[in-house]
Amino acid sequence: MRAIAFILLLYAAVAITNQYSILTSTIDFNLIYIWPQIVALIIGYLIMNSQRRKTIYIDELQWCIPVAKVSIALSFMILLVTLPVPGRDAKLEVISSNNLLYYINLINSGILMVLLCSLMQPIKVALSKKTFIYILCALVFFSMTNLSRTMVFYFAIAMFLSKVKLTITKRQLFLLFGGLILFMGLMPILQGRTDNVEGAIGRSILNIIFYLSYSFGLGDYLINNMNVEGISTGYFGYALSKMVGEPLSSNIFFDNKMLYDFVSLGVSDIYGSLNANVMYPLWSTVYIDFGVYSFIPYLITLLLMIILLYARLLLLFSWFLFRFFALGFLISPVLLRDVVIELIVVVVFQVLIVMKKLRREIA
Repeated sequence: MRAIAFILLLYAAVAITNQYSILTSTIDFNLIYIWPQIVALIIGYLIMNSQRRKTIYIDELQWCIPVAKVSIALSFMILLVTLPVPGRDAKLEVISSNNLLYYINLINSGILMVLLCSLMQPIKVALSKKTFIYILCALVFFSMTNLSRTMVFYFAIAMFLSKVKLTITKRQLFLLFGGLILFMGLMPILQGRTDNVEGAIGRSILNIIFYLSYSFGLGDYLINNMNVEGISTGYFGYALSKMVGEPLSSNIFFDNKMLYDFVSLGVSDIYGSLNANVMYPLWSTVYIDFGVYSFIPYLITLLLMIILLYARLLLLFSWFLFRFFALGFLISPVLLRDVVIELIVVVVFQVLIVMKKLRREIA
């Protein structure tokens, strides 16, 4: 099962980091904290696969082509404005300091997540060459706006977990994936961090390994350093903390500067200084709120997903599966305002899909 293989990949990344680093404290793959996340992913994955075996309907994702075109157009707008600005940090500063660019970027991120979640729907999914190329182009353009590989990395996770049927030859697949991997491997050059091709590719490979382990290091750091006690509604994150006016006692870190402050996890012989931020995983934030009862919010989320499944709101189902249970190993979806915007975008597209289906049935 690919869900278990994904978990083993995370464990391997933690083991490699521990093996080749001098750490402030050992990065643990601690099942006491992580087991609800593991169980939730496996159960959610089994539900997705069982529904795929039952259904006769195949979504060929043709509707993703106009969605990808919208994403490319938004990325192109940002690229035009930031074209004269050199370096990743300077580009991000321009985007974040301009409200219009900032929200265009957030909306575009949500649109890309719609494309990724479409791969995780609990129905048979087939991806044509044309659709596949448009999604890849949308990812590349977005990566250029931020000079970041994060969304492409999420795409790789979605492709690995989804087992989507590709109506494309092996040669074409090799060329497309090879081009994408090469482009992402050379990203450190575009970021201005190196001018050496071999060094850029080697660094990119190590980035994957160490970034996977960063979440586990930050998760342990959060649990061991936050002086927080008792069950609260912190699981519901940024949106709720804004509605009540002040952050609740156990979510004082939501959208807080603390998220962006670097935490030194140690030094690696093959990577250098291990300075991590932002990537606080879901299992750590949930454990802070619920302790040994941390399985409760995962159970509630699973029940909600089952309701969404029976209501045929499949895009929302796949969003919770991907965002909470898969990517939740890497970063908590309840920490950032970005994900609030993302959820709104996903809901809008889910409504559009339902409306289109109703019009088709009436016609």
